[in-house]
Amino acid sequence: MQRLIVSILVCWLFGNSIVAQAPELIIPTGHAAPITALALSSDGDYVFTGSNDGNAILWNKAGDQLRSFNDLSILKKQGLLS
Repeated sequence: MQRLIVSILVCWLFGNSIVAQAPELIIPTGHAAPITALALSSDGDYVFTGSNDGNAILWNKAGDQLRSFNDLSILKKQGLLS
C-alpha cells in the first residue's frame, strides 16, 4: 500500500515533466540565402539587409520585419542602390 501511495505521489509531482512536449511549428522568415549587405540607420532603430536571394529587407531594432523589397529596381530608382 505504501509503495502505491509513493508511486501516485511521484506521478503527480513529476507527471508534467514526463509527458512529451507538443511540437511547435516554426515558419522561417527573412532571407532565403546568406546576407551579403547590411546598413544601420543613424539612430540605430532600423537595419536594412540585402541577400543573394534578390531581396532587401527593412527591420526594426526589435527584429521585426517591416518591409521586404523583392523588386530591387524600386530601390535603384530611389537612389538607395547603385
